[in-house]
Amino acid sequence: TILGVKATGSKIVGTYPLAQDMPIPKASINTTIDSWEQIAESKSIHSGSLISSGSGNKLGPIKIDGDWTITNGAEVEVDGTIWVTGKITVSNNAKIFLNENYSTNSGIIIADNKSDRTNSNKGTITISQGATISGIDKDNPKTPSYIMMVSTETPSNPLAWLEQYFVHAITIEQGSIGGVFYAPFGSLH
Repeated sequence: TILGVKATGSKIVGTYPLAQDMPIPKASINTTIDSWEQIAESKSIHSGSLISSGSGNKLGPIKIDGDWTITNGAEVEVDGTIWVTGKITVSNNAKIFLNENYSTNSGIIIADNKSDRTNSNKGTITISQGATISGIDKDNPKTPSYIMMVSTETPSNPLAWLEQYFVHAITIEQGSIGGVFYAPFGSLH
């Protein structure tokens, strides 16, 4: 759900290949997220919250068992998949970008509090105040590679529309640019 956005067009569920009479089933997003998280925690696990500041920061693959804050013009070069169990906050002209070895491939950053996806204090992403999320060119988010930021935050009552207006899986605001954002169970604001 994307609040405040009007979309037009057709909803298409599944794809019918020419030589097949049935749609191709959708992949299980939970299985996909689990595989990304296994990649992230395969190399390194950071216990507790992490604050990235200054330039020259390189991160990934890694699981951050806590919050991750990137602010005040900090620059983080992503070297592999990043999984954060707490909140991700990118603000005040901070930049997250991919290592040049990604070339035209893209990267993944996940905010997922697996033990309680309805806890709105964890598993959320906030991008604000001129932050930039980009591919291999830290100053140009329109490169052939991208970072996809995924939040699994889930409303405690999916039928409670009011909660979705106040609790967002991903919040993007105040002149922030770049990135691909995906909230399979929550809302974007």
